[in-house]
Amino acid sequence: MRKETWDIDLFDFIKSRENIPFQWGVHDCALFAADCAKVMTGIDVAEKYRGYTTGTGAASIIDSAGSLRDLVNQNLPEISPKSAKRGDFVLIENEGNPALAVCIGQVAIAAGHSGLTSHPMSEAITAWRIE
Repeated sequence: MRKETWDIDLFDFIKSRENIPFQWGVHDCALFAADCAKVMTGIDVAEKYRGYTTGTGAASIIDSAGSLRDLVNQNLPEISPKSAKRGDFVLIENEGNPALAVCIGQVAIAAGHSGLTSHPMSEAITAWRIE
């Protein structure tokens, strides 16, 4: 369940990560989204996946599930991107790769190589509810 102050907490967290460069296992697309969920709910949806430090390590976790979408489906309820609300996860293409992002209204925010990137929600492939 989202905390009472989830919206303010999410805004502040996103601002704090605005210019943080991409780093596997610290600030990548999946952990940025998971960190947003933790800020909103207090629950770390990626706790059992943390610990990798390379793209190969991340790929190993994703490949064991089949795909990034399959991995997230194991942990969260999938919804239509049109049903996504602020704070929900979305799957987008970011810098040529599938990536998790967080819906903040008409756009989704993801961790990119030089900082956060913004993508129109119309580009969302699927979404997951964060409650």
